[in-house]
Amino acid sequence: MLLQSIQTRIRFFGLNSKKVKKMKKIIYVIALLLTVGFSSCLKDDAIVGPEAPGYIPNVIELYNIAPVTSPETGSTYPRWTLAFDPQDEVELDLVVSYSGAEAAPSDITVKIVVDPSIASTYNADNDSEYEVIPADWIEIANGGSAVIKQGEKRVTIPVKIKLGLFDLSTDYGLPIRIESATHGEISGNFGAGLYAVSPKSILDGTYTNTFQSSAGSGENEQTFSTVTPLVVTAPFIGIYSNVTTVTLDPENPTQVISVAVSGLGESSVAAGTLDPAKNYYDEATETLYLDYDLPPSAHWGVQKLVKKH
Repeated sequence: MLLQSIQTRIRFFGLNSKKVKKMKKIIYVIALLLTVGFSSCLKDDAIVGPEAPGYIPNVIELYNIAPVTSPETGSTYPRWTLAFDPQDEVELDLVVSYSGAEAAPSDITVKIVVDPSIASTYNADNDSEYEVIPADWIEIANGGSAVIKQGEKRVTIPVKIKLGLFDLSTDYGLPIRIESATHGEISGNFGAGLYAVSPKSILDGTYTNTFQSSAGSGENEQTFSTVTPLVVTAPFIGIYSNVTTVTLDPENPTQVISVAVSGLGESSVAAGTLDPAKNYYDEATETLYLDYDLPPSAHWGVQKLVKKH
């Protein structure tokens, strides 16, 4: 098929007969080389399997129960961000995985522990301020021990967290390390990490967005996602990839105190000058009102966002 396709293209471009003959010789050589190359790959049975050079065995690691939200570079440990509907107690299902091509060859007992040093290192790496969730606010099932059954690849370890005790102005993290496993090597990259846990912001959700702005006017949908209970992010006016960050007042958590938009120039932040009467969340009608300028850029926005259900 490859040869026929190339020959067809030669005829299409109208090359003369001498050039065609010369091109055919080149084509046959290429086809032969490709055939040899493909045959070599297919016959190289040692490319996979424990006997192959460079074979990587399965590892024991913390499974991604949510997207990794730590920076791609510079962070010793991964971070997963999880936001829950506000309630007194929630259950976080941590998953330990026997990751790789093989299933567990026998029962594998694993044990996880809370390691505060992970939070300290993460904060130092990323200029953050996570506090470890107090020990009496959490309950790890079976003391953190669980078994990956023979023939399986994962086990879930539930953790109960007293979310109702959280201070909304504090960033909390659950730093977890796989302390031991009876079989397999513990991963160097995902053998430990930080779970950032918080109640969802009252602003979290999808809205019908009626807007006027320097980038146009109209109506669309805009979805805000929780970063912390007081901070949410969304695409700029629901259209552009520039990230809009909205921050609520810790003392009055329905009052918007900052609107920042990335990529519009240095210090494109509306903070300290926002009119409180025009920048707030009405809990009764579930409506968010925003009215902001973004100096030093010429961008601005006025938005009325009604939460959808």
